[in-house]
Amino acid sequence: MKRSTTLLLSLAGSVAVLGLASCEHYAKPAAEEAAAPVANSGPANKGPESGSRKLEMQRAKFAAMDTDQDGFLSAAEHEADHNDKFKLFDGDGSGAFDVDEFLAVRMGPGPKEGGQGKKMQKMQMKKKQKFAKMDADGSGDVTLAELQAFSDAKFLMVDTDQDGSVSFAEFKAHKSAHAGKGKGKNKHGKMKAKFAKMDTDQDGVMSGSEHDAAHLVPFVTRDLNGDGTLSAVECEAAREGWSAEKIAKTIAKHEAMDSDHDGILTQDEFLVKARSGFASADTDADGSVSWDEFHAHHKAKMK
Repeated sequence: MKRSTTLLLSLAGSVAVLGLASCEHYAKPAAEEAAAPVANSGPANKGPESGSRKLEMQRAKFAAMDTDQDGFLSAAEHEADHNDKFKLFDGDGSGAFDVDEFLAVRMGPGPKEGGQGKKMQKMQMKKKQKFAKMDADGSGDVTLAELQAFSDAKFLMVDTDQDGSVSFAEFKAHKSAHAGKGKGKNKHGKMKAKFAKMDTDQDGVMSGSEHDAAHLVPFVTRDLNGDGTLSAVECEAAREGWSAEKIAKTIAKHEAMDSDHDGILTQDEFLVKARSGFASADTDADGSVSWDEFHAHHKAKMK
């Protein structure tokens, strides 16, 4: 009898200890939310993340970008974050990164490296789509200027009240929409932001000159002497440190754009494809593209 009583007391004590440990475990997320959580840089989660875990990660990412810790992201802080990412993506230090370099960098939790499941394939496909958006001139490489332009357009989209800064509420709303539910609205918002950035005089329509200026960003970056053309020397300088495959691919694209085959790429030659797209979007042929025309053109391209 004494032995049974001792065993029961021992079991009761174990249950009590487990109960306290369990309470401590479930109380921890609330305490962590009150304090600024640390960004997760460990291995991928094996199961689906809980809502509280996602919120912690969003707060950590926001806090890391908010370098002056005033509770808001400025355009400069947002751009600085993308500049830091550029250094990660540009693995060979060539001044630009291609899709393979982009795919090789793992940003935060996700499928384990080398995974072949559906989740990995889906994530890689999304990254390829994102790369295509960043590669404004379609050269197959993303320069710092292109990444900064992408960053600026994204900032405009996230800053929904257009006050020049992003609150955590705006940041969280954008992440939630981007994660799944509300994706249609998010794509619409991205197009709105892109149109607003290109419409530099904010008159509600995009002129041909505004369209040209937006697409000339990578050209101007590489035009070292500012003469409005890209010489073989300037093109060679831009490719310094690139792999042989990367150089061959870029040379082929430049040669295709060089319509008079004189070895020099003019702005007009560089803009042929972009201007063709502008003409297609300008359905009423009035020399400018309205938001409705811009939206309809991009919607048709996605079909």
